[in-house]
Amino acid sequence: YGVKLVGSKTITKAGKLHIIHGHEVFGSGGVNPSRGLFMKTFNSTICGHYHRTSEYINKSIRNEIMGCFTVGSLSQQRPMYAPVNQYNLGFATIDFSNDGTFSVDNKKIIDGKIY
Repeated sequence: YGVKLVGSKTITKAGKLHIIHGHEVFGSGGVNPSRGLFMKTFNSTICGHYHRTSEYINKSIRNEIMGCFTVGSLSQQRPMYAPVNQYNLGFATIDFSNDGTFSVDNKKIIDGKIY
């Protein structure tokens, strides 16, 4: 199927988007985990570690647009190790252009409906 196993704490890149699990950067949760992720990476990055849908877009002094995204999960929402949390159901699709630019569609699942 062309599937490749990616090892733990591996930083992968597709086009101009870095793809990580999220435990590679310590302490990026908080009110807006994608902003915390940006403050650690200073590059366009997506991760799922926080089990929450969030987005943070920033523009550099060179007019370069960068974005960080955290994705909801498709797992149990109240696991034993974190019975009180801000998790949400969700997933993302990403479209890439030949020049490396990308578009993230960060979906949320609420009451069985995809938004």
